[in-house]
Amino acid sequence: MLLHAPQDPDAPRALNLQRIPITGPLPTSFVPSGWLVEKQLTADLNADQRPDRVLMLNEKKVAQQENSGDERALVVLLAQPDGTWKRVGASNKVVYCKSCYGALSGPAGGFPDVNVKKGVVVIYQEGGSRQAWNTTTRFRYEPSTNRMRLIGVDEVVVDRANGDISTTSTNLLTGTQEVSEGRIDQDQVKKTRHSVKASKRYLEGFNPDEVWK
Repeated sequence: MLLHAPQDPDAPRALNLQRIPITGPLPTSFVPSGWLVEKQLTADLNADQRPDRVLMLNEKKVAQQENSGDERALVVLLAQPDGTWKRVGASNKVVYCKSCYGALSGPAGGFPDVNVKKGVVVIYQEGGSRQAWNTTTRFRYEPSTNRMRLIGVDEVVVDRANGDISTTSTNLLTGTQEVSEGRIDQDQVKKTRHSVKASKRYLEGFNPDEVWK
């Protein structure tokens, strides 16, 4: 499965994750200069009864600089017993840039829907042009590594010209992938299920161009 949003992690303005500290006194300590918090979520990610944070960052718009303000990044922080914060995950790829969603996103660009459900960070994104697509990516805190592990990816692709639709759901905990293919104007769907390599993947190493099969 190949996620459909084009990403360029080597773009000049993509956030260098080394600029994000591992620990800090405040959530704002993890926002590098030239960036701002576009969205902030509060949730208990490790079941320790302390509210943790998920920050979606956006680069600041710079006057006279074309396309600035386009890049995004995601940072996951755990609240520590002493009142400080620790970074357990970060990515400059998992939430797409504003212009990465294609014609269907409109002139203002696309916006990721980032939420936390039962301790799982869920990222939903949609876009495209002739091929309309949406993806749902899930990460869960893994205590043994103190990192955010990728546990599942779903993708739906619709060919708006001929009505073909393909749905792929990959569970990276069980190593099971389910694929459904059909047409949006027909009830008949071809379903297949097979195993995929379920090696562990984490937020820092997430690659939207990776194919799981």
